[in-house]
Amino acid sequence: MPRPGLATLLAQRSLKHFFTKSWPDEPFLVHAPPSRLEGLADARELASIDALAKIPCHAVLAQGQHLDTNRFGNIAVAPELASSLLRAGVTMYFNEPKFPSRSVWRWVHAVERDLGLGPGSIRPSVFFSTPGPGARMHFDCTESFVVQLAGRKEWRIAANEHIPFPPVNYLEGAPLPDELALLTKRPMKAPKKVRTVVLKPGSVLYLPRGWWHATRTLEASTHLDLLTAVPTWADTFRPVLEALFAQGTHWLTPATAPRFGPAMLEKLIDELRGRLE
Repeated sequence: MPRPGLATLLAQRSLKHFFTKSWPDEPFLVHAPPSRLEGLADARELASIDALAKIPCHAVLAQGQHLDTNRFGNIAVAPELASSLLRAGVTMYFNEPKFPSRSVWRWVHAVERDLGLGPGSIRPSVFFSTPGPGARMHFDCTESFVVQLAGRKEWRIAANEHIPFPPVNYLEGAPLPDELALLTKRPMKAPKKVRTVVLKPGSVLYLPRGWWHATRTLEASTHLDLLTAVPTWADTFRPVLEALFAQGTHWLTPATAPRFGPAMLEKLIDELRGRLE
């Protein structure tokens, strides 16, 4: 039985190339036999949409270019409607299923370990779709490992020229969220030049945070998306700053006199250096 983990997922003998050339900001694509994904691709919950609809999920969402969706391109629906909606040509997105198969979680935890991430950093989701147009051009605020389980699916991807690592998701053409408006003044549009890849059973695409992507289903498709929440430098420094400000009475001094600004900035730099050394 293949050993669960990132090297097996990416069909690599060594992860050196992935970590030096791709992680975390460049896509990585492999086409390899699905047999290496034993315990993941063949989990009984992934055998059909009806099987997956029977287990609890954070949400079951419908996606379709003809639907009046929210700014993320999704509409929440009842799980019992999933099968009929899929037959009607609607992509079904099972957000964070509570997989009962232990083998799925062995894979998830092994990939988390190989990426140096804590438990719960990877949140698996599953997509079922029928042939035709798929997700509209958008980007996500998480890194993703897309694992194609059945059928073939076309992905058009492009680097984000506005905000490489956005803090929120965005669907092209939707109103710009405040979190993004603070970071750019340019119109938020995907580049005209995109890269097209086709995933088939066993293919894995690593898609960095913020990369634009749109899909088209070529054959009835099932794919597993390992949504990966990687801590940012802001996440790392925020608790350090909060702890620093909470433990010094001098930080409670009213910040009303500009002449004290340079001295307080110097003190902040010194205290941060002391905490991080």
